[in-house]
Amino acid sequence: MKISTVIRTVGSLAVADLFVRARTQKRSYIPKELRLPFTLFRSPSFSNALLPVVRILNLIQDHPVTDVSVRTTVITSEMGVSNKALIYRPLGVKPNGPVFMYIHGGGTFGGAPQILQNRVSAYARDLDMVAVAIQYRLSPMNPYPAPLDDAYAAYHWIRNNAAELDIDPARVIVFGESAGGLIAAGLTHRLLDTGDPMPVFQVLSQPMLDDRTTLKPKPRYRGQIAWTPKSNRYGWTSYLGRRPQHSQPESWATPARRKDLAGLPPAWIGVGTLDLFHDEDAAYAERLNAAGVPCQFLEVTGGYHGFDTLKVTSIGKSYRDSFITAARRAVNHA
Repeated sequence: MKISTVIRTVGSLAVADLFVRARTQKRSYIPKELRLPFTLFRSPSFSNALLPVVRILNLIQDHPVTDVSVRTTVITSEMGVSNKALIYRPLGVKPNGPVFMYIHGGGTFGGAPQILQNRVSAYARDLDMVAVAIQYRLSPMNPYPAPLDDAYAAYHWIRNNAAELDIDPARVIVFGESAGGLIAAGLTHRLLDTGDPMPVFQVLSQPMLDDRTTLKPKPRYRGQIAWTPKSNRYGWTSYLGRRPQHSQPESWATPARRKDLAGLPPAWIGVGTLDLFHDEDAAYAERLNAAGVPCQFLEVTGGYHGFDTLKVTSIGKSYRDSFITAARRAVNHA
């Protein structure tokens, strides 16, 4: 067969595959308001080849919403590791009030506080509380436990600097999105095991919790938009410093593998039905409740990974209102 014929054949198959994927997405019950152009096709997967692009995107500077001030500080751990943090203070926020520590997503290999200033400052405004958005060392150059160590240091920095921040150290919320949810959940496990003061509440938005998802067959519909099975394998391999395995001991690196969840802070967990993390998040929420840890679980029909951040929609607003209401209730009853 001629090379030109092979090229045409491969090209035709690629187009056909793309079309099938597009048709698959249309049958995946994505709500109309969430049907953005890119949702017609399966998203590209992250790898080492794309890492330089991710690092460049981390340099983007976003801007906070109005009526929320922002200042930059540096948190230095006992081990001498320094990371930047952004402190958001809504106009007129009450003194000695609650605070939430925000941990960004990005698969553990991407993301930075400054690129999410609009989103996190809006959370601070809507929650009417101070927020501290932390930076942590990124994988794969800095695998576990480095990111968790940084979050642990930041958590204690917030509590130890309560007077300067004008916040109540007894009312700290840990808030993680996607891979940030992984680190947030791991942080609560670590605090529980070390006997440290616990946060009053945890918000885990579409969290990455179970490395064993990478070992399961590819789901038919889930994981086609924004975060794919290949991206998940890359993210977990980057974070763990090795490929996930069926048999491995419990650790703070893999929250869903923990057998005993009793004693953890009350939680709110939300995820869409088309998100690759759906099943692991639902299972973790169910296990928290079974262990006596109150956990509100919100399942968004037709929601894919990051559906609430890509476009302002009524579905996204309802999702945000849910965890904001839950967080407010938690700190008011603390």
